[in-house]
Amino acid sequence: MIFFITYPDSETHWQTMYNNCITSYLSSQDFEYEKIVVDFFSPGCHEVLQYIQRIRSSPEDTWLLAWAQNPVIEVIEHKPGTKMGHVHGLQCFDFEPSVIAGVDLLECERFSRYDRIFLNSVWSYTNAVAAYPKHRSRFVVTGFPMDYAQYDCYKHINKQSSLVVFNQRFALERIPTLVIEIASRLKQKGYTVVQLSGEPEQLIASRNPDLGKLLRVAKRAGLEFVYNKTKSEYLSRLAEASVVITTSLCDNLPVSLLEAVYLDCVPIAPNALCFPEFIHIDNLYNPYALDEIMRLVESRPVREHGIGKYHYSKVLDGYSIRSSSPTSL
Repeated sequence: MIFFITYPDSETHWQTMYNNCITSYLSSQDFEYEKIVVDFFSPGCHEVLQYIQRIRSSPEDTWLLAWAQNPVIEVIEHKPGTKMGHVHGLQCFDFEPSVIAGVDLLECERFSRYDRIFLNSVWSYTNAVAAYPKHRSRFVVTGFPMDYAQYDCYKHINKQSSLVVFNQRFALERIPTLVIEIASRLKQKGYTVVQLSGEPEQLIASRNPDLGKLLRVAKRAGLEFVYNKTKSEYLSRLAEASVVITTSLCDNLPVSLLEAVYLDCVPIAPNALCFPEFIHIDNLYNPYALDEIMRLVESRPVREHGIGKYHYSKVLDGYSIRSSSPTSL
C-alpha cells in the first residue's frame, strides 16, 4: 500500500497538478494507494491526524509525503514502511531561513526521518547538501512532475508580438525593482508589459506595505497588473504572450516558467540557480544585466529548452516507488 499524504487541491496553485500527477501515475502502475489530505488550517485536521495514527502499515508499504517538511512525518516516524518526501519552495537557502509564518519547519530533524527526499533541481540539491550535509545520502534529484497535456487546449491562442509578461509572483525575492526598470524601458519602446498574478494587488499590498508601494511605482512605470481569478484565465493570457521574463534569484524550479515555455513563449531568465538546467544558454542573461535583458527581448532567440524531462512519468519513475500488498487499519 502507498499512503500519499498531500496538500488540499487549489485551483490556481501547482498543488493540484502535483496531486493529479501522483494519483495518475500510481493508477497507471496499478499500485494500490490511499490519498490522505492534511490541511493544518482546517478544523478537521485533528481527525485526519487521528486517522493516520490508527493506520497499521507493513515494512513493504510506502509513505509518500508531498511536502517533506510536513509535521505528519513525526506521526508516522515509527510506523513500518519506506518514508519518502518531496521538497518544494525556498527552503535550504542561506538568505531565507526555513520558517513560514513564524513557524520553524525543523527541516534538519524532519529530514532525518526519511529514507529518500526528492528535490526539484541540481541547484536545490546543492543547497540542501550545503545546509544539511549529513542527509546527503537521502537527497535525490527528480525534478518536478508536470502534466503538459493540460496546457494543449491553450496552444492555439494567437500570440501578441508586442506582449511581454512577468508570470512570477510579485514578491521581494523576485526583485521587483528590476521588474520596474525593465517595464519602464520596454514601455518606452512600445511594448505592452503585464504582470500576471493569481492574487489581487490589494491582498499583496496588505501582506507587505513595501510591496504595495512597489506596485504603485511599477504601474506608473508602465507595468499592467492583471489578476487572474482562475487558472484558465491565467493560462489564456499567458498563451498570448510572446516573451516571458523572470527576474527571480530564489527558485528551485519555477512551474510558471515551465508553463510559459510549453506555451511557446520565448523565455528570458538569469544565468544562475536552476535556470541553466532547462533553459537554453542563448536565452539566459547575467543576473541584473538590464541591457542583456533588453537585447534578448528584441532578438527573441527561439531555441529548444529541456522541459521534457519534467514530464510526470519521467519524474515519478525517479521516485522508485515499489508495489506492495493491501494494509488494514
